[in-house]
Amino acid sequence: MYLGNEADHILTASELEPWVQYALDELEFILGPSHSTHGALRTQLGHPEPWELKYVEIGNEDHLYDNGPQTYAAYRFSKFYEAISAAYPELILVSSTGDYTAVGGSNTSNPSATDFHTYQRPDYFVSQFGHFDNASREHKSFIGEYACIQGNDYSQLAVDWSAPKLPWVPWVGSVSEAIFSLGAERNGDAVIGMSYAPGFQNLNSYEWTPDLIAFTADPSQTIKSTSHHVIELLSNNRYNATVPVTTDSDFGPAYWVAGVSEPGHYTFKTAIYNSTSTVPFSISFEGVSEGVKGTLSVLNAPDGLSSNTLDNGVVSDVVKKTITTLAAGSGGVFEFELDNYDVATADKFPVRCSVSLHFNSDAGALNFLNTFFQYL
Repeated sequence: MYLGNEADHILTASELEPWVQYALDELEFILGPSHSTHGALRTQLGHPEPWELKYVEIGNEDHLYDNGPQTYAAYRFSKFYEAISAAYPELILVSSTGDYTAVGGSNTSNPSATDFHTYQRPDYFVSQFGHFDNASREHKSFIGEYACIQGNDYSQLAVDWSAPKLPWVPWVGSVSEAIFSLGAERNGDAVIGMSYAPGFQNLNSYEWTPDLIAFTADPSQTIKSTSHHVIELLSNNRYNATVPVTTDSDFGPAYWVAGVSEPGHYTFKTAIYNSTSTVPFSISFEGVSEGVKGTLSVLNAPDGLSSNTLDNGVVSDVVKKTITTLAAGSGGVFEFELDNYDVATADKFPVRCSVSLHFNSDAGALNFLNTFFQYL
């Protein structure tokens, strides 16, 4: 714990003891039987049955302050981890530093995870599409906070924390977040999940922009950001496992991931970033006959700088969603085109098929991508 940003304001190991006990008391209130001290209090308040709880994070962004990461790795994480895991071994405990400097439960059936936070510009998010490709599969990552908060600055890729943040997330930022999300989905064995942050903004009193949803006391003035539309599309098209994809071409301007939710139901997700022309897709499935159906859902906006806003009391929503039924043509080929800054999902494709995916790059060359959909 911190009491300030001075090195001597970080609690020592012995000073942490009562705070560790407070954490155990809180967990007993949530998970303990009704005859336990704090479980009895929960029962008195009208909830005799324990709540369900799976994850507990120890701290928040403990790497940010002077001497924070050193003391967190040395003893602050382990003091809580050892006490909580001994009392509740079924809980997945999460470190707050977003890396592997403080871990617990290595080589056990229930290792700790870590909470990864990232606020970036569009180009940086796209560059991080492969961030989790080499992440730990034992100590998994939870992306607890992410958002595009500044526009691109070609003099520097990273965010400038001394500069203002965007008041509303632009569509190009939401597309870049989608690409970062697709990269996380490709590594579902290393990433637990992800959460945009902040979630809500009261336009009458706030400290941070942009936010996922902004509102006033008037319900008609609720603004769902462009990022909300992207998250809604990607989250509503889920699968149980990713499927392996092999390719002889690099990602870009198209980025994608594929997964399977049940036998016969595959989902393909993609986003287009910085393409100077329409991107035509031709997807062929081995053994698939002409006429097989699929569904293509596409999000786009008038341009990359378009934002959902509140102007003179009127909410604007610039995101357009188009749903099209795909039918396999001759040879079982699905064909469709996507424009720059499109975010799309295509689903309900047949089982166990090899795929050839073709699209034109900005240079006009034809890229061939061979995708093999298999059960994991």
